[in-house]
Amino acid sequence: MAIWWGPELIQVYNERWRSFLGATKHPGALGGRAQETWPEIWDAIAPMIEAAWRGEAVGDENWSNLFWRDGMLEEMFVTFSYSPIRDADGTVVGVHNTAWETTQRVVAERRLQTLQTLAAKLAGATTRQQACALAAEALAMDPADVPFALLYLLDRDARRATLAAAAGLEPGSFAAPHVIRLSDPAALWPLARVLVRSHDGSDGSDRAKTDGLLVRDLQTRFRGLTPPAGAPEGTLAPSCAYLAGLRLTSDDPPQAVLALGLSPHRPLDDAHRDFLALVAGQIGAGLAQAQARQRERERLERLAELDRAKTEFFSNVSHEFRTPLTLMLGPLEDVLGDAALPPDVKEELELVRRNAGRLLRLVGTMLDFSQIEAGRRRAQFVAVDLAERTREIVALFESAAARADLDLRVDLQELPDRVWVDVEMWEKIVSNLLSNALKFTFEGEIVVRLRALPKHAELVIRDTGVGIPEEELPHVFRRFHSVRHTRARTHEGAGIGLALVHELVRRHHGRIRATSTLGDGTAFTVWIPLDRRPGLGESPPTTTPASVAIAAAMAEEAMQWADTNGTRSLADDNKDMREYLSRLLASHWAVDTASDGTEALALARRQLPDLVVADVMMPGLDGFALLRSCVTTRPSARRPSCW
Repeated sequence: MAIWWGPELIQVYNERWRSFLGATKHPGALGGRAQETWPEIWDAIAPMIEAAWRGEAVGDENWSNLFWRDGMLEEMFVTFSYSPIRDADGTVVGVHNTAWETTQRVVAERRLQTLQTLAAKLAGATTRQQACALAAEALAMDPADVPFALLYLLDRDARRATLAAAAGLEPGSFAAPHVIRLSDPAALWPLARVLVRSHDGSDGSDRAKTDGLLVRDLQTRFRGLTPPAGAPEGTLAPSCAYLAGLRLTSDDPPQAVLALGLSPHRPLDDAHRDFLALVAGQIGAGLAQAQARQRERERLERLAELDRAKTEFFSNVSHEFRTPLTLMLGPLEDVLGDAALPPDVKEELELVRRNAGRLLRLVGTMLDFSQIEAGRRRAQFVAVDLAERTREIVALFESAAARADLDLRVDLQELPDRVWVDVEMWEKIVSNLLSNALKFTFEGEIVVRLRALPKHAELVIRDTGVGIPEEELPHVFRRFHSVRHTRARTHEGAGIGLALVHELVRRHHGRIRATSTLGDGTAFTVWIPLDRRPGLGESPPTTTPASVAIAAAMAEEAMQWADTNGTRSLADDNKDMREYLSRLLASHWAVDTASDGTEALALARRQLPDLVVADVMMPGLDGFALLRSCVTTRPSARRPSCW
């Protein structure tokens, strides 16, 4: 508290009020005139004192001005009141001043807001350059604490630094050069001193509390340096700067340098030094995160480019494979149609035809998938009787299901209207899902159901097969994904059937979902919009293709999987391969054959063979597990001489 008494405003104050005066004004201010004590703020407080002399009580909260205290013009915040002092007859004879300094709290809140703004802006940076620009934007919002800021990025060999962003100074100006050569002894900013963490103090610098440097001679280095734009009247230009090297990782040398101008109106106390260190640390962390994002984006772009190149390669190779395969199959079909062909030759040629056809289907699937991924395969929509079309496809799998001793139940409800689909794509969707059900179902049934929902046609293909583990369900539509150690009629295939189905359903603007219980079976549900019409680039053909050749070929292949009942097969899950090897070896050895590793192990345990020939990928035990089991089954017994 203080009293300004009489017309001359003679000062009387208590001990706590002395803090406003500092060591330079006390004790001379005691008993002195107020105007002589406060010349630097008199123009601002005189009107309020006059109001108090008129009998009014005035005051303010967190009022800010520049006070001369302890040898510097210091920014100060005060909450105060001026009240009139009256004598017995009510005449105003003085002014009572009550004041609380709030500088520490207000400045701390302001600096905390700056750090929060800095963190928020840096969170969106995706490159180092962008991080520097965003950091400069944030710091420009607090010119009271950061009159200017410069961010320099170092080149790879740390020979020069390039200005990445600036706040409070014009980029390219005398105090903010675009490029600084670190080896230049005449460089205006001593960046090299920061990077090597050493200096000789000859330039007026000293070590800050942190790893940074304080450069105290800015008025000498940069004559004509001005206060920040928009600063209050009386604000001085900064005379000191804080420089810090910014590390993006703890093990690497600095890759950037930060220069912060310091307010000439704030003391460089511990709180101020801590603020500078936090700013430098936060910008360094932001640069590190931005660089990590940039590298991750570049990595993803490289992966995407590799993926595009791979897709292009598969597309080209698949296309090139189809041509010779087609030219082989055509004449082969003609030869097989010759009634005079000897039975043994016909059997061999049938083997060639089946496997060439299978290879053509694999190549076709790869080509379809690569063209879809590359955006080359457009759907050709046509309005069809979806129930009838689905019935034609399912009918081709009836023989394979019967041969595998499975019930194939079909419930295809007539839909209220024709549905717009790409006929070939729909054939591949249904055929792949049916083929998948046959592959993993060993007893029970396969159910195919089609019905109309309010806005969609719903196709459900459900089986009572081995099922899919819960943790594998999210991945079943990924290309090349396969569930390991799952019992199946065959492990052959490219691993892209379900991925292709997923993409084909998406081309129909539909959805597909898989549900499964391990040991109880799996259900795939497909939804196709009922009211979907061809869009741009999707002009429908004038006629509906009648061929179901794709479904017929896949059903024929499924017949080969099912043809295992009552047969001792070679240790290979491909029937044609078993029969071919058996014919080759039968003229020299007695041959036992098995369709999977488990069956082959049972044969080996009954009678240890001299030679084991096993496929690597088989249902049950794979080839390696089979051979290991054969070796360890009877340690003391004679073991096979060849594997």
